[in-house]
Amino acid sequence: MPKTISLALLLLLALGVGLPAQDEQIDIWDNKPLGPTVPIPPIGPPRVNRELKDNRVSQKLPGTPVLLAENGRARAAIVIPAESNERQYIAAKRAAELLQAKVLASSQATLPIVNDGDPQPFRIENGKLRVIANNDVFDYAVLIGDNGFAAENGVAAKDLPEEGFLLKVVDNAICIVGDYDSAIYAVIDLLEQYGFRCLWPGELGTITPKLPTFAVQPIQISDAPALHQRHMRSSDTYKPRPWNLPPKRQDWFTPAELGPYDDYGDRPLAGLYNLKFAPRHMQHWAPAKADWSLWHRLGGSRRVGAGHSYGYAWEKYGKDHLDYFALLKNGSRHPLPVNKPYRFQLCYSNPEVIEAIANDRIEALKAGASTASLSPNDGGGGNAPCMCVRCRKLDIANAEPITLPSGDPYVAISDRHFHCFNLITEKIIAAVPDARVAVIAYSQYRNAPLVTEIHPKLIVGFVGLSYHDADYNQNCREHWDRWANKAMQLYWRPNLFYGTKGILAVYATELAQDIKHLYRTGMIGTDIDTFGQDWATLGLNYYIVPKLLWNPAADPEAIIQDYCQAGFGPAAAAIREYFAEVEKISQRAAREVSARAKARAMADADNDDPARGRLHWAAFSAAYSQEDYGRLHAILDRAKQAAGADEAISQRVDFLRAGLNFTAIRARAFDVCFQNPGNKEEKIAAVNAQYDFFKTLYIKYPFAVNVAFLGWWDGNTWTRQGLKITPENSLLDR
Repeated sequence: MPKTISLALLLLLALGVGLPAQDEQIDIWDNKPLGPTVPIPPIGPPRVNRELKDNRVSQKLPGTPVLLAENGRARAAIVIPAESNERQYIAAKRAAELLQAKVLASSQATLPIVNDGDPQPFRIENGKLRVIANNDVFDYAVLIGDNGFAAENGVAAKDLPEEGFLLKVVDNAICIVGDYDSAIYAVIDLLEQYGFRCLWPGELGTITPKLPTFAVQPIQISDAPALHQRHMRSSDTYKPRPWNLPPKRQDWFTPAELGPYDDYGDRPLAGLYNLKFAPRHMQHWAPAKADWSLWHRLGGSRRVGAGHSYGYAWEKYGKDHLDYFALLKNGSRHPLPVNKPYRFQLCYSNPEVIEAIANDRIEALKAGASTASLSPNDGGGGNAPCMCVRCRKLDIANAEPITLPSGDPYVAISDRHFHCFNLITEKIIAAVPDARVAVIAYSQYRNAPLVTEIHPKLIVGFVGLSYHDADYNQNCREHWDRWANKAMQLYWRPNLFYGTKGILAVYATELAQDIKHLYRTGMIGTDIDTFGQDWATLGLNYYIVPKLLWNPAADPEAIIQDYCQAGFGPAAAAIREYFAEVEKISQRAAREVSARAKARAMADADNDDPARGRLHWAAFSAAYSQEDYGRLHAILDRAKQAAGADEAISQRVDFLRAGLNFTAIRARAFDVCFQNPGNKEEKIAAVNAQYDFFKTLYIKYPFAVNVAFLGWWDGNTWTRQGLKITPENSLLDR
């Protein structure tokens, strides 16, 4: 066992908080921690202190431009490796198809794609490369992937860093190579130099310049990402099953037709059902979102995830090992049978649980699993962490205060959990030395432990930072810094974009500064949950994240200005002003959430219950005064006027205005239901007006706000007001 772990366990044992004997009476629920009181250590220096560095290198070269298209005619052909199942061919083909599609959209010319091989499709004539394709000879070429010509001119994938790419113009050819899947990133880099952008998914958010002559100037560009895991989850859907229904069912479906319900992946589909939309209305989501994610280089060559892990455990162990499960306040170790019984917690201080989890993970790794996740199940449904005597002996008495799901005060249980996670990790590594073992620091165990050191092989995902509560965010920053001093491998796994339930908010500048700090202090990657497809209200926040994950040295203001200029042209200044005004309101709302939390002693930052939760969405909606709405509409009026006769820019302004109108209508529903409650008829009218707007918005601007997701999520919100969506699919009491 590593020295740091041994010292930590020795300290725990010396303080009397080791695992007690099995025959001790432990099934005594109480909310009094039984561990020691310890000095709160200062925040130490991070284990890592990296500089912010831009890896992109660009230099102009002598020579003449490479013509891709001219007056509707293709002037170049694209050459990719011989067809195979190898990654380089697949990556090159994808890059070629993107370039082909963008040149066609911009210049109305289709560049042919040909495969290298025998015979070779290109030859050298008078010192120039010529390509034969479709019985025609092309004077210019785009060579994607390794080939002899590129190698002779210093362009080879073997010389690249991880996920790096190199693009070099050599005489009349553009040579492109990429490590992993990165050839397509070279193509995207090239296209962005000529004005192409993807602001949000779909045609309206896609910027395609009109280039009758598409000529690439002589240049050499190389780049590689700072982070090799740049993952952002999406709340569209994870299982596109319903549109495989028979054609006659494409216009409608029932929840039963979805098959076994996935609590996470099927939420938007349930929302569509509630809003009387059919599966076919969602078919545009997955491909359009994938296009946006690809354009912004999300993904990466590495993948570590540590999702909630023990949904199987009750079925496997519940019958014979009830003592494996958490002791609840009702005195039982049986998961609560209401609401969310599958979100049970385990008794991690039980040595048999440690052994069982380790064995399960070892078995999965040997069967091919890429990562062993140790993360506890998600909360909810009244299920809570174990409060037996043995578990409470592992809790530090003066750890940061928390509130249990039962409503009882307690302390953070990070030392307990990570003490046990270390033991599991050690067993896994002993059996599978190269295993990746990961866990999220979340909820009651989000804070860095005060006593327990972290196993050097344990990868920790920090669940913190959301921009809807100023005090919470500052607390998260402090705890990230504690984790940066504790964990050898630390990634960022926030619940980032949930908090306003689609309400308009901008926090791009603050978010960018935090990403820079996280990178400096050791962040190895991200698993961001979730960008919810609210592009008219949160889109600028989405846009800036992948830019900073690829290059943390990037200037946030330059990114925002480019977004405004690329999408809104002559209206760019007004749109930048609009975002700046919304950012001020968002900061005001975040401070208001903090003030309400203090005044009402609110508990869970994401709780939907207006009596106990922090009301992120209500605070944000209340933060917009009528004066604010008037001022923001006036700015958008000026943007519309500046757009003049440009229909695309005018529609993009209307797209943003749809998000503002959504916020006002949603605010009215929240106000009548929660802030200044009206009678039932008033509540029904306000909420139904909101849903009518949802349906109109989804048809006109389907990417403006993810009303499908809200159609699911709102069930918890309105049922607390005695309102419901009926099984007959009528909205509320209609």
